[in-house]
Amino acid sequence: MSERTKKVQWSGLIIGILFILISIFAFMYPLENFMSLTWIVGLFIVINGILEISYRRLEKKLFGVSSGWILALGILNIIFGLVVMLNLAASSIVFIYFFAVWFIMSASLSLFTITPAIYSRGFRIISIILNIIFILAGVVLLFNPLLGAVAVSFTIAFAFLVSGVFYVVDAFD
Repeated sequence: MSERTKKVQWSGLIIGILFILISIFAFMYPLENFMSLTWIVGLFIVINGILEISYRRLEKKLFGVSSGWILALGILNIIFGLVVMLNLAASSIVFIYFFAVWFIMSASLSLFTITPAIYSRGFRIISIILNIIFILAGVVLLFNPLLGAVAVSFTIAFAFLVSGVFYVVDAFD
C-alpha cells in the first residue's frame, strides 16, 4: 500500500491567508474598500492610456502610419484616470450613480426583450419578476448611493473570503 505523503503548498496557503485578511479588512472598512477600488479603476484607465500611446508609436514604426485619434484618446484616458485617482470621493459617487443607472437600464431592456417563443411561461414570469426587482434596486441605489458602495464592497469582500478559503483548503490537499 502506498501511503500518500501530505505536503503543504506554501504559496497557496500564503495567498489564501492574504485573501482572507483582505476580506476581513474589506468587511470592516467597506467605504475605504470602495475608495480603493475606485483608485484601482483610475490606475487601470491611466495604464490603458499609456498602452494606447505605445500602440500608436508601434503602429507608426511598423506601418508608417499613425492615428492622431489614438494619441488623443490615450492622453484623455491618462488625464481622466488621474482625475479619478486624485478625486476619489467624487469619482466614487459617479461610479455608484453610473452603476445604479446601468442596473435600471439593463433590467428595463431585459424586461422588454424576453422572447416568448423560446422560453417557457414559468421562465418568463420569473424573468419579469426579477427584472422588476432589479429596477427597484437600481432606483433605491439612485437615492441611497452609500448602500451601493457597501454592497459592492461586501460582494468583493465575500469573493476574497471564498477564494482565500479555497486556497487554504487546496494547500493541504
